[in-house]
Amino acid sequence: MDEKNWDVSASQVVVVVTRRVRHGCEQQFEDWLGRVSEVELEAPGFLAREDIPPLATCQDTWTHIIRFESSADQIAWAESDSCKALVEEVRPLCSSVHRSNNVYGFGSWFAASEQAGHGAVPTWKQALVVLLSLYPSIYLISWAFTSHVDWPFAVKLLVSNILAVAAVSWITLPLVRRCIGWWMPASPDRSLGIEIGMVVLIVGILLGLLAFFSWMPPG
Repeated sequence: MDEKNWDVSASQVVVVVTRRVRHGCEQQFEDWLGRVSEVELEAPGFLAREDIPPLATCQDTWTHIIRFESSADQIAWAESDSCKALVEEVRPLCSSVHRSNNVYGFGSWFAASEQAGHGAVPTWKQALVVLLSLYPSIYLISWAFTSHVDWPFAVKLLVSNILAVAAVSWITLPLVRRCIGWWMPASPDRSLGIEIGMVVLIVGILLGLLAFFSWMPPG
């Protein structure tokens, strides 16, 4: 994974591709993936990519998240001879391929997992994930910073919100996505037990954070 720039801006575009690799073609596919990663580095406007391998218990596809500076850069890469040749090369190795619509700006918060199960992320899951990312961010910011400054309430509230949004955008939400991104999309192949178990796990983590923060000394 190339992490030279995962910052979000309104003009950036994210493309998500999922591929189901044919049995016996796994090594050829990984060799192809290495070549793609090298060639993309030379593409104008290319920012970063993330390749998520299959998970034995719940997902049998590779998920690729590719980020470009603009839609024009992404289109230019997709229409280049290099890209077309690589796509044709990998086609026989895959039994299915799914490409998302381009995602822009803060929509990329959920881009990594949105297509992992070939379904959109339900609103209630988005709410749980944002809550799990936001709660520790807001508490720790309030504990470490805003409770120690004698500013008007409106100013402290604005500053704490700015810091919280920054923390969620670049720290806590990417971490949560990386850990449970496989679970976020709606998927008919996922059992009800896994869905309920993940909700129980998230609620348990939130209660654990509540207990830990209650134990912490006042700011």
